[in-house]
Amino acid sequence: MLLGFAGACSAREGNPLLPTALSSTNNISSAERVLAVSKRKIRFKPRSLTLSGTGPTSTKSVVVMEKEYMGRFNEASSCAGIAKASPRKGHGPRLMVKVTGVAVGMCAIVFSDTHKNKARLPIKVVANLVGVYVADTDNNAVKKVAPDGTITTIGSGFGYPNGVAVDTLGNVYVADTHNNAIKKVAPNGSLTPIGSAFNGPYGVAVDSSGDVYVADTFNNAVKVVAPNGTITCVPATFTLSNCGTAGFSSPSGVAVEPNCSANCNVYVADDGNNAVKMVAPNGTITSIGSGFNHPDGVAVDAIGNVYVADSLNGAVKKVATNEVISCVPSTLTLSNCSTAGFKYPRGVAVDALGNVYVADTYNSAVRMVAPSGAIMVIGSGFNYPYSVTLDAARDPF
Repeated sequence: MLLGFAGACSAREGNPLLPTALSSTNNISSAERVLAVSKRKIRFKPRSLTLSGTGPTSTKSVVVMEKEYMGRFNEASSCAGIAKASPRKGHGPRLMVKVTGVAVGMCAIVFSDTHKNKARLPIKVVANLVGVYVADTDNNAVKKVAPDGTITTIGSGFGYPNGVAVDTLGNVYVADTHNNAIKKVAPNGSLTPIGSAFNGPYGVAVDSSGDVYVADTFNNAVKVVAPNGTITCVPATFTLSNCGTAGFSSPSGVAVEPNCSANCNVYVADDGNNAVKMVAPNGTITSIGSGFNHPDGVAVDAIGNVYVADSLNGAVKKVATNEVISCVPSTLTLSNCSTAGFKYPRGVAVDALGNVYVADTYNSAVRMVAPSGAIMVIGSGFNYPYSVTLDAARDPF
């Protein structure tokens, strides 16, 4: 099987081979990627790379990326395979790339060319393609899990934080529940309160214009804080004085579509009503899906599919744009969705490749569910995490 390739060579002889972000996802549907770091130089480098065969052990696809080219092992079953590369033009050397190994996590990739120059590159399979942010609730902390697995703490002084969101500038917004506050943590670490008069807020989201949406849980309201500090109700047909009468009951999660900057549809996990609702820009409220039992988290992808942390059903579900409800992972049906292993999941997020991230609260874990149905653990050391979100870009390539 032949897989996609892209890129052009620009590195000089002897430069290390380093992973790079690519500008296209045309040939990528992976749930994992492989990072390559050179230990020795390669005298000649190709302008493109085509992979064939299998790759590192996994039920998911694996992407191999190098500084100037990339390729993909699809639905790999073993850590072995051959990748071939040659210049687009001329009669330059042809490289053979051999991948060997036996387990997920570490393999070895060997480049060699017709002039017998070789370089051995250790490669590591990593789970998440973007930064994953976690409201580590019972640890009173917010943490970030980087793609390489490094965990860092974001801000401090939180009291039972339940929600987290990230904007395009890297500001992190925290629903600081027991402090009845929403706080912004800037990239330099400074903390700033956002809005006021909240009562036990559980959920927070932010759009690309910087509007911050708040599930003001114990006020039975959803509100939006504009960048200039103005607070309005969702739906906008209500005022702050009667916002709690819009029909929500203990809303705990809120989401907007990726990259929405104005007139966004707002999605609400309406916990007390056992419902998920969409609030249109004109104020119309529509129920999304059915059969939920205290849904606490909600997310939406770029095409409008809605993902729900159906907490007391011990399940995560997807509501497609045609209203068809399915289980996450898709290898299970609605009748046995609760057997996926989640225990009172409270938070959910989705990336551009269709990977679903779950705050598996009562298992004190964060997990990623690949489109293939495989489930992987993201990070460690969490204590009843209630929410999960991703870098604002949501697209690692």
